[in-house]
Amino acid sequence: MPVVNLTLALLLLAGPALAHGAGPLDADQILTAWAFTPEMLILSAAAIWIYMRGIYQRRLVKNPQPWWRHLLFFAGLTALFMALQSPIDPFAERSFTVHQIQHFLLRMVGPMLIALSRPEGTLVAGLPRSWRKSLLAPLGRSAVMQALGRAFQRPVVVFAIFVGSMYFWQIPPVHNLALLNAPLHYLMHITMLL
Repeated sequence: MPVVNLTLALLLLAGPALAHGAGPLDADQILTAWAFTPEMLILSAAAIWIYMRGIYQRRLVKNPQPWWRHLLFFAGLTALFMALQSPIDPFAERSFTVHQIQHFLLRMVGPMLIALSRPEGTLVAGLPRSWRKSLLAPLGRSAVMQALGRAFQRPVVVFAIFVGSMYFWQIPPVHNLALLNAPLHYLMHITMLL
């Protein structure tokens, strides 16, 4: 019953939710409106480079990852890239529905595909040896990091964070504020992705 009461209270507080409210786009503008931003290009290129280097480094291991896991990783990266760099992004500024599709790609499709690929071994192998020895090894031995790792492997914890983040950003006043404030909107996308 407390969940029902909370749901009803949230519905009573809800107001209309906006998209960004930018002006209309012509059909030809939508198809050519690729929004390449340096941070996404650099992060995407770095992830691809590290992963490809990891594939190369692990080519001689006894049990290499199957090809379909690599495919899932790149499909997840593509979903994230499309959500933030393709015409979906400017169209999402004008349509609440497309904005929610963008969030679906950011929250569920991209992260789910990447998680299903289980890329951690390949990504670690793709990092420079000096980083693995000086940065990752001490972090892996840290009691705090081990405790955090165990906590984030619990389905209940991950589910609560996922659903909490999803609902928090969909509260209409919070959602509308994020749409009107560029740094807050960027934070919304980052937290949804994480």
